[in-house]
Amino acid sequence: MVFTALSNQPDPKLLRQLVGIQQVGLGLLVAVAAVQGTGWLIPDLGESLARAGLRMTFGTTLCTVFATFALVFLEHRGAPRAFAWARLCAALTAILGLASAAAQLTGLPLDFALQSAPPWMGQAAAMSLHSALFFALFGGAQLVVTERAGRLGMAVDGLNFALLVLTIDSLAGAVFLAGPEDGSRLLAHASPAALLCFALTTLLSIIRRVECCLFSTLFGVGIGSRTARLVLPLSVATPFLFVVGHVYLETEGLLAPPLAATLTATVSSVFFFALVLAAARVINGLERELRELSLTDELTGLLNGRGFELLGGQAMRAAQRNRQALTVFFFDLDGLKQVNDCYGHDVGSQLIVDLANLLRSTFRGADIPARVGGDEFAVVFHDSGTDTESALRRLERATGEANAALGRPYRISYSVGHATAAPGETMTIGQLVNRADAQMYVFKRDKAAERAHLAANTTG
Repeated sequence: MVFTALSNQPDPKLLRQLVGIQQVGLGLLVAVAAVQGTGWLIPDLGESLARAGLRMTFGTTLCTVFATFALVFLEHRGAPRAFAWARLCAALTAILGLASAAAQLTGLPLDFALQSAPPWMGQAAAMSLHSALFFALFGGAQLVVTERAGRLGMAVDGLNFALLVLTIDSLAGAVFLAGPEDGSRLLAHASPAALLCFALTTLLSIIRRVECCLFSTLFGVGIGSRTARLVLPLSVATPFLFVVGHVYLETEGLLAPPLAATLTATVSSVFFFALVLAAARVINGLERELRELSLTDELTGLLNGRGFELLGGQAMRAAQRNRQALTVFFFDLDGLKQVNDCYGHDVGSQLIVDLANLLRSTFRGADIPARVGGDEFAVVFHDSGTDTESALRRLERATGEANAALGRPYRISYSVGHATAAPGETMTIGQLVNRADAQMYVFKRDKAAERAHLAANTTG
């Protein structure tokens, strides 16, 4: 449950980047709305925009201006007056969009304010059905803007998803249609300025709910989110590229239509097959990285308690299956508290790392060393009998050499116990560790008694 909650959390670094993107996007939208609005007030500027193919219709411009004001006021929605103005502008955007859409669907003059501009502005072309629906949905989304997930939040997410669909539809129209006369109610030809406004308003509407909306998966810290951010740009752009290639092959006469369709289908299938394989490879790599992080002690690089329980359990089951003996060493680092008190926790951490390095270098690659507590270590050892005593002697020699060579303000010292599961003996790795732990405490008690005896003799 904890890992699920963490994987659903938004990436803080990405959220900071989105704040910057939001500010830039809002500034760009304000600039576009200002230029387009001024173009309808100043005929010369409007004609220049029209010649460049950048002029939006009067209705689209008016809705864009109201939508921009709504977004600007929502930046200060903590202030009641600003929030009221934001809702008013959103309502006007939605009403104008609905009126234009209803007029085009019914033939009734419901959008007279959008069909004819004031005389000094010149003749205003009708807003397209596509644009009318876009602004109706956008206004509705901002009217019910919420930061909660519930049913109301799901409604806002649905409106934002519809805005995204209409924006992609506008992009497709801009790429594949030569002009408005080629369009239909399903595919609209939008001017570059209108397409930019659709993209910006959609982006800003989604960002406002990024932490709790349908699209939050794209901005999370989990494996699925990170993979989606890699795959999504390709999955959106690639269909456009394939269709453009198909159209080019047909229009240039390079291939007959059936052959062009066959080639496009083959290449797109191979590409998406490779994309799925690449995504799976990325997911596996991220999952392996996450597993290693969850099973590894950050300070020493050894396994942590969870990792030791997992791999040690596997080793125990393998030994029982093959009727082999298995030994567990349990180490307790001596004097860690005194080192922390005298020299600080950084030096104490270095003492822990020194013992971890000794365990790593002394035992073989098939053995399993781990840090299972603050100053406690365990090692799964695959041999027993004389090999056990030999391993302890190797570690004792390596410890003496390290104490002589490292020049630390402390001496590395430990107490150790070990327990062996005989071939065919049935027990868990936890039970074997408990046996070794008990033996370690016997060793520690005897060592403390010996030190006390030597101190008493020295005093006497």
